[in-house]
Amino acid sequence: MNALRGGLIWLSGLVGIGLIFLAWAFHDSGGEQRELAARLAALPDVHAAQEGDTVVVEGEIGETTPLLRDEFAAFVRIQRQAAYRGSVDVVIETARQPLDVVTVTGKVRIENRDYAFDDRPLDWAAEERLETPARATEGAITISGFTHGSPVVAIARVERQSTSIGETVLVHAETIMAGPLDKLANQLRGSAVKGDAAIPWMLGGALLLLLYAFWEGRRLYRN
Repeated sequence: MNALRGGLIWLSGLVGIGLIFLAWAFHDSGGEQRELAARLAALPDVHAAQEGDTVVVEGEIGETTPLLRDEFAAFVRIQRQAAYRGSVDVVIETARQPLDVVTVTGKVRIENRDYAFDDRPLDWAAEERLETPARATEGAITISGFTHGSPVVAIARVERQSTSIGETVLVHAETIMAGPLDKLANQLRGSAVKGDAAIPWMLGGALLLLLYAFWEGRRLYRN
């Protein structure tokens, strides 16, 4: 009986400590998402900036962008693979290239191919589908990315501004994400709010578990 009680005490303590670390992670994640939303709101539009400025680009992937695989112009392929406990999602292929973006006020070309796909806890990609189902010897593969007409938002640096009507602005992208911009901003703020709402429950649960572990541990020690 004492062994069982001791096990429950240790388990309660470990879970309580784990909840504290989880709440900390949620707090940091929410802060990052709020910072990104604020940064996107503060950045100037690409067509209203000077060369060298960091800007936000909002538009759609242009049809002049070559397709790299099926309907995708840029993509990530992820496979569900067996792990020691359960399974994990493994990136098996990432494909990037310069992208033509059509905005409301003109054309923009993302010149580089080393931009990052947004890795925050929301959908960075405009399109996602199951590419291959799971088989007896391998897991399912999902492909996510951008197709012609996909809404896209990029944080970028202006390399060459347009000097005449119809000229394409050249930029070097830092990060690209699924648009439109207002939807992305709402996702970021909403995700941060949900994370903030969960933190008190996590901390409350952690407190109860740690109090239980302390109280039962003291009783067990006295006995």
